[in-house]
Amino acid sequence: MALFNLIPVGLRVVAIQGTRAGRYVAMNGAGLVYTSVHFTAECRFKECVFQSSHVLYASALYRQRRSGRAWYLGLDRHGRPMAGPRVRKDKAAAHFLPQLLEGEEITRNLGILTQKLGI
Repeated sequence: MALFNLIPVGLRVVAIQGTRAGRYVAMNGAGLVYTSVHFTAECRFKECVFQSSHVLYASALYRQRRSGRAWYLGLDRHGRPMAGPRVRKDKAAAHFLPQLLEGEEITRNLGILTQKLGI
C-alpha cells in the first residue's frame, strides 16, 4: 500500500504527493499518468465522492475533446496507472478509499507541503 498526501489547492481540487519520494502525481494532455518533482497545473485533480464511500480523482486540466468526459486516475489489476481516457468513473479501477492517518508525522508533512505551495 502506498501512502500519499492530499494537498488542497482549490475548491474540491487537490494535489497528490507521494510521502516517500515527495513527487506529485500528474496527468499530461495524452492522459498518461506520471510523477513530477515540481507542482504544475497538470498535478491538479478534482476530487469527487462516488456512492458515498469511494473517491474519484479527475484531471482538472484535461478531458475528452469531443464528449467532454473527464479523465480519471485509475490503477489496473497489477497496480499500474491507467491512461485517463481509458478509465471510467463507474469502474473499480478509478475508486479510491482515502484514510486519515493519525500521528505527528502526517501533521508535520502537511505543514511542510502547505509552506512549499504557499497556502
